[in-house]
Amino acid sequence: MTPEMEYLMHLFGCGARGVPASPPKTPVDWERVAKLASDQSVTYTAAIALKRDPLGCPPATRERLLSSARGAAVKNLLKTEQILSVVNAMQAAGIKTLVIKGADVARFYAHPELRVSADTDLLVAPQDEAAALAFLERSGFPLKKKRASDFNHSICAHPTLGLVELHIGLLPQMFRKTLTQCWDLDAHAMETAQTVTAYETTYLALEPTIALLFLTEHMMKHFLYGGASLRMMMDTALYAIGNAGAIDRQRYADALRETKYQYTVRLFFGALVRYCGIDADALPLPPAMEEDAMTALLDDLEAGGWQGMNHEEHALDAWQYYRYTGARDAQDDSELRQIGRESRREYKHAMFPTLRELQRDHPALRKHRWLYPFFVLLRLIGKFFKLLRGGVASPSIKRDRREDLTPDAQARLELFERLDLM
Repeated sequence: MTPEMEYLMHLFGCGARGVPASPPKTPVDWERVAKLASDQSVTYTAAIALKRDPLGCPPATRERLLSSARGAAVKNLLKTEQILSVVNAMQAAGIKTLVIKGADVARFYAHPELRVSADTDLLVAPQDEAAALAFLERSGFPLKKKRASDFNHSICAHPTLGLVELHIGLLPQMFRKTLTQCWDLDAHAMETAQTVTAYETTYLALEPTIALLFLTEHMMKHFLYGGASLRMMMDTALYAIGNAGAIDRQRYADALRETKYQYTVRLFFGALVRYCGIDADALPLPPAMEEDAMTALLDDLEAGGWQGMNHEEHALDAWQYYRYTGARDAQDDSELRQIGRESRREYKHAMFPTLRELQRDHPALRKHRWLYPFFVLLRLIGKFFKLLRGGVASPSIKRDRREDLTPDAQARLELFERLDLM
């Protein structure tokens, strides 16, 4: 882990908890810190830590970060209030709708408005899916992408309020066997929903223990699938701390032990304790602090970024993970094909990102959108030469020998073994 990543964790931890930050102990490249904050989707929460004190940050960089945070805060707060009004209208229309992640997690941050989501996640019962999609359509959220038969959500888009992911299950089918083998979250999610008051309104959300398991398993899914993020880690910890009295700690620990995620999650918690200032005694599991394992995990975090900055290299990691864990029946070719289809969808998306995604890496596209095909072509050329060098694997349903995997895939499988995930 670089000094810049370590200091970003400090800034983000202070911003998330609403406490003063300290200057870096050693000189850091502030532009690198800002870039990592963007990669980890924590720019605005980290930026607020600079409000009281520049902490050595160059004036131009500090003002840019604070200005972006101010704008994002106002926009996000208005968006959240409007989205929750739509959710309550769905409830009034007889469609039981739960808010998952997003706003329900942000309320535990010191500055909820700075925990900005690209989309809003809602959960409805499978039998209510058609009615919910029709309601969203009438409310200005036309269907953008219908879920595949083996997937768990459709995507609706509003021109100003952004995307809504309408879930009929908490996790995609391809992850349920491993991630919820100890407890079927979907079977209990709707029947145990709780009423929450936040943002000057009330809405339905997941029962705290189910929500914590979902957040943890969502974080682990992304870790296996390409890269977790600082925000996912902090979401999980702050939600657990904020609901400490309502969490069934034994059930949580038992679930993670059965899914073999307990040690990795304890290491994530340990990193938050060491670098972000989280209180170890407030967490639902005792943090693991082993230096070598934590360093390996944080190196992967920095390289992965928000859901995997190297997504095309990691697009098959979850699939390969399934091959070697024994979580799937070795003869279940239908599941292997299903995982392969999902991998190919993710691979295609990595090769042809949206305009908004490319704008993050190429600011020139914000003013000159007509350059989008040019940047996509450059990306394809770069990936082609990387493929020739063996840096990217092409999705298939063939059971490769482990030694035939790419070096990146082999390294991640070794990390999974080190974390007792295999």
